[in-house]
Amino acid sequence: MNKKDMRKLVLQRMSTVSKERREYIEQTLMTKLLETSLWKEAKTIGITLSTFPEWETRRIIEEAWRQYKTVVVPKVIKKGVMVFNHYTIDTPLEISAFGIDEPVMVDEVTQIDLLVVPGVAFQKNGARLGFGGGFYDRYLQDFEGKTVSLVAMEQMVDIVPLEKHDIFIATILNA
Repeated sequence: MNKKDMRKLVLQRMSTVSKERREYIEQTLMTKLLETSLWKEAKTIGITLSTFPEWETRRIIEEAWRQYKTVVVPKVIKKGVMVFNHYTIDTPLEISAFGIDEPVMVDEVTQIDLLVVPGVAFQKNGARLGFGGGFYDRYLQDFEGKTVSLVAMEQMVDIVPLEKHDIFIATILNA
């Protein structure tokens, strides 16, 4: 199966998950993440502001704030280039060309301890199929922090179609 068809199939699976299953997935993934040494040791967390059908990230962000962690979220600054910016409850947001919330201003942070990497489909070994823009693969090429992805069983596949530039995720947490 090619990347486009796999994206379509897995996104369809994610979008048709029942409300009860979605709540279970989101709570389980958050609990598992918060229990990891990756989380406990991290001072700065990079994470997306999720949009449907992704799993909700706002409760994770709120928990990071409760634990006095710095939260940074992605912002596309030019074609193919993404940076991470400070994010607080007061950060003004705008809808990007990709339909996702991102900070209005650029307030770049380069030191990120733990990056929660989104994606569509995953293999157990950390192979990841993203949403198709290549932003995370480019960003991860020079990233020195730790990576984790929060993945429901609906997203797990036997084989992710890979290209040489695709970057593997170090830790996959499942629900």
